[in-house]
Amino acid sequence: KSMLRDMRRKERQMTEIAAKQVLEQENWGVLSVYGDDGFPYGVPVNYAYWAGALYLHCSSATSHKLDGIRKCSKVCFTVVSKHQLEPENLACSYESVIVFGTAAIIESQEEKLEAMTCFMKGLAPEMVKDGFQKCDPRTPGLSVVKIEPVLITGKRGQ
Repeated sequence: KSMLRDMRRKERQMTEIAAKQVLEQENWGVLSVYGDDGFPYGVPVNYAYWAGALYLHCSSATSHKLDGIRKCSKVCFTVVSKHQLEPENLACSYESVIVFGTAAIIESQEEKLEAMTCFMKGLAPEMVKDGFQKCDPRTPGLSVVKIEPVLITGKRGQ
């Protein structure tokens, strides 16, 4: 089967534009990669959505997520926003976006610097002007991952 399955509850499907807006507004999600012994590995991470791609960073060149990406570049990234339980209706209001894509570890120092600038603007804008004193993209061991989306799909409940 293909990842391009039809959504079961089509009336809840978001437009691609709305799904991308969620990616732009949020800053954390769960990255799922091919893990050890074939088990999936999902890890919550901060990210930036910039120029049509997702960017995240790792402080260790031997992290579990990087090892998974090296084994298989196909990844899944999930973001959930506006989650609100509605017990009286046995329901939940939410927005969620799933990105299927290919991940690559950025080697270019120029692209790494651009990605980290965007990442820092979203998470800690006051640190960008200080020249990355605490999170310099040239720090040995710091890795930046770029996820190029193949499919972006979103869903709204309630």
